[in-house]
Amino acid sequence: MSAGVGRGYVLEFAAGANSVNPATLTFKRLGYCRGKEWNSTWDTVDATGDTSPSNTKESLVTFVGHELSFDGVARSDLAQNQQELYALTVTSGAPFGWVRMTGGGRVKTLPVIFKEWSISAPHAEVVTFSGSAMSNGAMTDVAA
Repeated sequence: MSAGVGRGYVLEFAAGANSVNPATLTFKRLGYCRGKEWNSTWDTVDATGDTSPSNTKESLVTFVGHELSFDGVARSDLAQNQQELYALTVTSGAPFGWVRMTGGGRVKTLPVIFKEWSISAPHAEVVTFSGSAMSNGAMTDVAA
């Protein structure tokens, strides 16, 4: 992958259960983002036994989890879609949706649970937001 800057990665979201076909959803860009981070981590289990070769630890992989975090400059401008994601995450009672991140020549799409939203409003600084989501189903990862 060639070098690039973070603003070249676009984060979009849509409301909907993980059983919905993402092609039928309307994804909206989360505007005024600064940071976008996508982490994929495999869970492992210890498979070591008393006859493991050369007394080395052996492991099996079980499940992969994906976590996404993001932050940016808070805006009341409805075109940035921040108010909609806030409502989905905090007040809907059903914070299920989808995220799509495009960048680096790839498009990743994932059903998620939006699990965190916060606002920081220091006295003499710009108001910022941050949030996170965790996987709630299988990810697709295709060439852009």
